[in-house]
Amino acid sequence: MVKTGKCIIGIVLTLVLLLTMCLATALPVSAGGMATVAIPNVTLDEDASFTLPLNISGSYSDLNAFNIDLVVDTDTLTLTGVTSGSLTGTGWTFLISARQTGGTYPGKDWWGIVGYAGPGIGVNGDGSIATLAFTANETFTNGENTALNLENCTLSDKNADPITSTLADGTATVDLLEVAAVDVDGDNIPADNEGYVNPGADATTFTLTPTVTGGSGTYNTYAWTFGTDSSGTTAAVAPSDVTYSSNGTKTITLTVTDSHGSTSTFSVGTISAEIYANLVAGFSGTPEKGIVKYVTDTWVSTTQHSSTVAFTDATAGGKPANTYSWDFNSDSTEDSAVANPSKNFADFANATGAGFEGAEYDVVLTVDDSLIADDDETKADYIAIYVAGDVNGDFELGAADLTMIARVIVLMEGDTYDFTSDTNDDGAINALDITATALLVI
Repeated sequence: MVKTGKCIIGIVLTLVLLLTMCLATALPVSAGGMATVAIPNVTLDEDASFTLPLNISGSYSDLNAFNIDLVVDTDTLTLTGVTSGSLTGTGWTFLISARQTGGTYPGKDWWGIVGYAGPGIGVNGDGSIATLAFTANETFTNGENTALNLENCTLSDKNADPITSTLADGTATVDLLEVAAVDVDGDNIPADNEGYVNPGADATTFTLTPTVTGGSGTYNTYAWTFGTDSSGTTAAVAPSDVTYSSNGTKTITLTVTDSHGSTSTFSVGTISAEIYANLVAGFSGTPEKGIVKYVTDTWVSTTQHSSTVAFTDATAGGKPANTYSWDFNSDSTEDSAVANPSKNFADFANATGAGFEGAEYDVVLTVDDSLIADDDETKADYIAIYVAGDVNGDFELGAADLTMIARVIVLMEGDTYDFTSDTNDDGAINALDITATALLVI
């Protein structure tokens, strides 16, 4: 009996061992492992559709099925669809379905995303297990964030064993399309964006350079307006050929459209270019020639032909009010700072002294306007000042003047007489002028 009992026990133990081995062979062995499920962060523009991958990574193997809940803030985003993703190295995608379970959270939608690879199929490799399609709602404001929350994640391998997982939420940040600034950068356009262009065929061109941010990042169209009486390439990104054919305030606008159809319109408004014709200095003087005579050791203007010249400003363009600097004898010294001065050129004769025999003077006018422009005009030998007795006008007193005065008197017809022949300043040319000229020459 004892032997028989031991034998039975041995048989039982052997059967148990064999059964255990069989069971061990037949039962599935869990692939297990650790996986991370994540939605990446994204920057998007207003009212645009976009997609995001639902990624998986880690040390897992034989992924077969998953069930993940996604919570979306309905004030900012709408989930419009879920499609299969693709894990690297597998060439196989999950069969995806999604169900909307309603507002489990106030103001939010709760989506259940389910993926299944089929009986006995295990998928390996990191990458996207699903692709999520979203639409951004118009309630977005620039810089606003909205969370994409993952919850209640269940992963299993092909033997229905769980795969431990961690979840990483994503964030969608709104970056609206915006034309932030327009830089007016061209000839005579100062920092305050008031400047000059030259009207007409010789117009000076300048460039408008925009600063555009946000949106899809691909800007399909630029549409400019340059204001009245303007020309330029309205569809250019940075038009460099803008000109105007009239003066005045010009309102510039730019509308940019991105690849999603979002638009942003920027009015230069506060930096409108106030356009003025190029500043051009100009003047005239009357008379352009005069005569001085020597009286009591002083040069003075003659009665008949004054040496005092009245100058008239003829400056055009620029932005008033102007400032003026006159130089009547081109010695680089300012002689007057008024717009319409008068100057007695006998002053320059007296500066020379008794030896003065006449001279021609360059006159220079420099004008500055109230912006940044300046211009000058120089008229060379513009004012001629003769001395009484210089009948032939060569700025010298000599025998040639006696010969010339005699010819003027002999050949004089009617009341016509040479400008410099009235030596004695009595308004007539006659023998008395011969005597006066002879006294001066001698």
